[in-house]
Amino acid sequence: MKSKKLNCVAAVALFAALAFPIGLAAQERSENGHHAKHVRYKLIDIGTLGGPVSYFSAAGQGSLLLNNQGIVGGTADIAVADPNSPNCLNFDCFLAHTFRWKNGTITDLGAFPAVSNSAASGINARGWIAGLSHTGDIDPVTGTLVAHAILWKNRKMIDLGTLGGYLSLAVSVNNGGQVVGFSTINAVPDPFSFLGAPIHPFSYGRTELCGTLAH
Repeated sequence: MKSKKLNCVAAVALFAALAFPIGLAAQERSENGHHAKHVRYKLIDIGTLGGPVSYFSAAGQGSLLLNNQGIVGGTADIAVADPNSPNCLNFDCFLAHTFRWKNGTITDLGAFPAVSNSAASGINARGWIAGLSHTGDIDPVTGTLVAHAILWKNRKMIDLGTLGGYLSLAVSVNNGGQVVGFSTINAVPDPFSFLGAPIHPFSYGRTELCGTLAH
């Protein structure tokens, strides 16, 4: 009796094993009777600019850093220790620069000045990258390094300045070249601002929606 039950269980298990791939194949058929195409992914290690780490967008996760042409805009360590140690921007105390990656080649887009940090926030279809760069100056309000919003048009770095304060960040750039971001507007301390001073959004380009950036 036990043998018959075991045979029955084995038969059911074998049937299920044979039917499972058949069921998957049936599910993979589209409504017009054709097999659905599987999407294949290739893992590419973009690497760094000589340092140990590369990073997410300066504007946080969810930002566009890869366009439809396969160009990546990002941030990675260079092989230079941060001269501001132990008050480093990055946890590993290496300077980091914005990079542009295309067809297997990573290009250091630099910072302003070169021995400083820069970071990418977004990219458009042309491969233009929005982000920020330290300037080498000290913000008297917060005591931190001054950072300006930057637009990289290919390898050209454009300093977008601020709205009157010491800190700004370009968050995104659209395909028409318009940049949006935020900036401090003066040097008045604001304990409720995460940048230590009042903040306004800005638009840089053909239409000034929120404010005009000043160098």
